Amino acid sequence: MKLDYSVVNAPGPYTIRIQGQTHHRIGSLIPRQGRAPKYLQLYIFDTGNEVRNRLNAMGQTSTEGNLDETTLERLIEIIDENNFLAKIFRRARDYYEGSRQEFNIRFLSDKGKGKEYDLPSTIRDIVVQFQSDTLQQIRDDHPLYMSLQYPLLFPHSEYGFHPEIPLHLETGTSRTRQFLTIRQYYAAQIQTHLNQGMTLVKGGRLLHQYVVDVFTAIEEDRLRWVRNDQDVLRAELYSNVLDVVSKGDTDAKIIGQRFILPPSSTGGPRYLIEKYHDAMAICRKYENPDLFITMKANPNWREIKEHLERYGGDSPNDRPDIECRVFKMKTPSSEEVDEIISAELPNREEDPEAYNLVTKHMIHGPCGVFNQKSPCMKNNVCTKKYHRPYNGSTSIDKSGYVLYRRRCNENVSVVKNGEIVNNMFVVPHNIKLLKKYKAHINVEWCSRTSAVKYLFKYITKGVDRASTVIEKGNTSTTSDIVASGEPKERVMKQHNEIQDYIDARYLSACESTWRTFAFHIHKRKPSVEKLIIHLEGEHNQLQ
Repeated sequence: MKLDYSVVNAPGPYTIRIQGQTHHRIGSLIPRQGRAPKYLQLYIFDTGNEVRNRLNAMGQTSTEGNLDETTLERLIEIIDENNFLAKIFRRARDYYEGSRQEFNIRFLSDKGKGKEYDLPSTIRDIVVQFQSDTLQQIRDDHPLYMSLQYPLLFPHSEYGFHPEIPLHLETGTSRTRQFLTIRQYYAAQIQTHLNQGMTLVKGGRLLHQYVVDVFTAIEEDRLRWVRNDQDVLRAELYSNVLDVVSKGDTDAKIIGQRFILPPSSTGGPRYLIEKYHDAMAICRKYENPDLFITMKANPNWREIKEHLERYGGDSPNDRPDIECRVFKMKTPSSEEVDEIISAELPNREEDPEAYNLVTKHMIHGPCGVFNQKSPCMKNNVCTKKYHRPYNGSTSIDKSGYVLYRRRCNENVSVVKNGEIVNNMFVVPHNIKLLKKYKAHINVEWCSRTSAVKYLFKYITKGVDRASTVIEKGNTSTTSDIVASGEPKERVMKQHNEIQDYIDARYLSACESTWRTFAFHIHKRKPSVEKLIIHLEGEHNQLQ
């Protein structure tokens, strides 16, 4: 798991964000000579000093640190008493200390199939070598995939998802599949179950990592199908096929291989482009949009507080699942949007409620000279372009950008983070929405279709990725003999859109939870039908 430490270590509420793909790997039972034990080796090797070995593995080399030895000893006892995986490793320790013979441990992927355990193992089985420098990757559909990684969340090493969990529906309900999907399984797991233990949802910061791990497993399951069914997805323009044949490049190995990420894959480049084109079709029919609204969740919403107080008093930041659910309930509809937008502090005497809400939720920063370490600052400049200049009246510049009225009123100000700020730091808002939802809701007036492009970038996270330049991919070379007799080197290219997408994506806990629950990423009204048209010779040919 590649963490984005610029977010993890940032001031403010804790959040986790990863880049790329997560991998669960398992190493050998015994460390190489001279190396300290780590991970599962802590259960087997030098267990007389297990507490100190665990502290050293976490980077705590002295008695002074964040980890309490007494608490750690108690956790070891709990895991040893209840976790059957730990018991297996402890038995391996006893066998090793008694015989000093090499052995392996195999975790089978098929649970409860009786004599079928005697059959040859599948590719999903986990074979833990006695001593090796190599790491084995664990497949995301192995029943112990999560229990091996998170013993504190699964103290009984419960079996998790596997592809053959029966799907049970209400009587009379038609179904198109026989087994539970990986997304359905994890969406049901991340719930407040009244008749079950709540160890998982009370995992705190570990829950953040878990839900990100969950969604990467869900998306990997989808992308696995895309990789394996490229013959269904891959197509090429007929004219391009003719060009290749005319050049004599009839060997597919020379031409190269391409892996397509189809527009049905949410967040991919083709998905983003397709949704943008649909929006442009609506704009052509109904002209430019009127309002652009962004809304942020408020951890102090009554629904969040009441739920957490009822079930244990967790911090809202420790429950991304509850924040996402309540946010989904509160999403405003277009009918509730008033056309009046304000970028000024309300009069405190005339409307004290509006003043309190704006000063609490709609003040940017302060940043700039007031706070150079603000998250919005880059190269000593605010990326959100605050503070904004005073403006006596609302106007529209030549590019179509709205300059809201921000009058200079020395009598209207507020103290924010120890600094006095005024209208120059007020985020455009709608008082009616602000009073209803009591959260940060940015409302903007749209006069350009370019706002739609930004909208899809914003809501799909289609370009919320690392900036990369791919200079060298999976390539190899071959040689052709040209007329002069000299060899001419040609490159066989492999363009893998799937891997490019995985390597460059970012995922956080709330986005992972939202996607796991299958909440809508995009809605449009009216519907748009895509018409497949082409120029002569430009029709698609399946490869």
